[in-house]
Amino acid sequence: MNVLSPRAPGWSRAPRTLRQLLVALLLSALPFLLGPSRAWSQEDLAATLPPVAGLPNAPAPQGTSALSGTVVDQNGGAVRRATVTVTGTNGSAPVTARTNRRGIFHFAALPPGNYTVQVTGAGIESMTPQPLVLAPGQTRQFPVSVTRLPQVTSTVRVTASPVQIATAQVHVEEQQRMLAGTIPNFYTSFEWNAAPMTPKLKVHLALRSTFDPFTILTDAALAGAEQYNDTYPGYGAGWEGYGKRFGATVADSFDSRVIGGALLPALFHQDPRYFYRGRGSIGRRLVYALAQTVVMRGDRGGEQPAYSRIGGAFIAAGISNLYHAPGDRSAGITVRDAFVILAGNAGENVLREFVSRSLTSHRPPGANGKP
Repeated sequence: MNVLSPRAPGWSRAPRTLRQLLVALLLSALPFLLGPSRAWSQEDLAATLPPVAGLPNAPAPQGTSALSGTVVDQNGGAVRRATVTVTGTNGSAPVTARTNRRGIFHFAALPPGNYTVQVTGAGIESMTPQPLVLAPGQTRQFPVSVTRLPQVTSTVRVTASPVQIATAQVHVEEQQRMLAGTIPNFYTSFEWNAAPMTPKLKVHLALRSTFDPFTILTDAALAGAEQYNDTYPGYGAGWEGYGKRFGATVADSFDSRVIGGALLPALFHQDPRYFYRGRGSIGRRLVYALAQTVVMRGDRGGEQPAYSRIGGAFIAAGISNLYHAPGDRSAGITVRDAFVILAGNAGENVLREFVSRSLTSHRPPGANGKP
């Protein structure tokens, strides 16, 4: 005997709710009976069920009202996952529901009264709240049409000129210091492919380095060492002799940095910075560091003889002869002082290559020398 047949004995006498539940159970078993070729969703199932309270088109429970509808766009297409908000005008808390993939929404068991309906969602223009009146026991259909917003795709490209890039990189290099921020490391570029410096930047960095407090203290210490060893005896002894040595040391530092690090590099289009390599064997890196004393990178790329650095050392040494005592002036002293300047540069390069990176603060993030 088929107990689910409408003609079965006792079927017509079964309560209506029980009959609805039996039909629902039968329909929910259909996907398993029909096999995987027909996948039924909850929405398909809801569309085939007879009206049950809480489902679209269901009658409202006794004394309450129900509201259903479909949200479509300007072209009649269903708007899925839109938020439908129903707010009572008596100050009651709003209730919300989401539309399904067919754009359908449903509210059950709403108290009768005056309401407003609003639809919002991603990609649609928010609908102005619409007034609505629900009578007791009423199940009302409330279709809604909304406007989809046009999808706009924009691409933003941020570009900077080589001068702007070089200025930013030099600004970072001016923050580079070793040993708890005491020793400046302005002339080391950890960016292997750094933008070439403009003449203005070369002069700026030379002056910034010359008048840095640590440079002044170094000049003072060097003058003290010369005083102790009676270097350039023509300056004399005592505070007067120390003052002359200190002034000459500051002048030597200024001449060497400005002429060899700014004026001649601007004239020969060469970059006065040391470009940290950081790759290869120790021997290879050592040869590279020492070679940078007589080799410089050109502003257009590639390496060139270090006309600026070598010329700057000899010019600075020659100028220093002008303010030495007559007995301390000679071509030999000029040559010696020039080689002292170049030897000091070679020593600095070795320290830059093997020591400075681990001790330098404010290094550019991700800058690790030669790729």
